[in-house]
Amino acid sequence: MPGLLALWAGLLYAPLHHSVAPHAVVMTFGGTLVGLAHLLNLRLNHGHVHDASCAH
Repeated sequence: MPGLLALWAGLLYAPLHHSVAPHAVVMTFGGTLVGLAHLLNLRLNHGHVHDASCAH
């Protein structure tokens, strides 16, 4: 969630969106957090198999 908030802030907050260096930092930070969240999700779901013993 923090990564998405950083990306949205870099896009929607006008003073940040129009400043080159701060915009680049916020977008890079947010994108990195979103990417790490995806990798963590892949890692957590790596061993999960949907079968008769699956709880959901």
